[in-house]
Amino acid sequence: MKPPELYQQFSDNEPLIYFTIKLFYPDLLYNEDIRQVGAIGLWKACNNYNPDKGTFSTYAVDVIHRQIQRYYFLNYRRITAKDCTFISLDDKTHSKDEETDIANIIPDREATHKLEEIEIKIDFKIFRKQLSIKEQEVVNMLEQGYNPYRISLKIGVSPQAICSRLDKIRKKAVKAGLRV
Repeated sequence: MKPPELYQQFSDNEPLIYFTIKLFYPDLLYNEDIRQVGAIGLWKACNNYNPDKGTFSTYAVDVIHRQIQRYYFLNYRRITAKDCTFISLDDKTHSKDEETDIANIIPDREATHKLEEIEIKIDFKIFRKQLSIKEQEVVNMLEQGYNPYRISLKIGVSPQAICSRLDKIRKKAVKAGLRV
């Protein structure tokens, strides 16, 4: 598709961004960052759409959703009480063979944010290693924007087999404490 046609297709289908956000992330409907990430997903859908694989809107919603899902996972991961051990800042700890208050060793906010990003990426890498080779293949294709039906065509198995693999992946992710 030529650039003017791409721009036209993008502008004609821009409401799909809001539709996808409202469907999957209604509490983030007016979040401009999420809308921008959705626009990136729509642009990718416009660039990569193959008419032989189904309708554009179905494909675009899937690509937009996956793009937002990636961004959401990296930036909005919710930590629940079961993920934490609560301690007081006045508790004592040993740091380099000396006793000090926990409040004295807490890093600044920016360093903590970077640490959280690294922790989430490490959690996901560890999780991926727990998957079978076939499950890793499905996850890789999902990251590339394929929907389950297209994955089944590409791998050469039934859509039900892909859905079964996705269920196993979701169960493993929940078991590993990742938000699905």
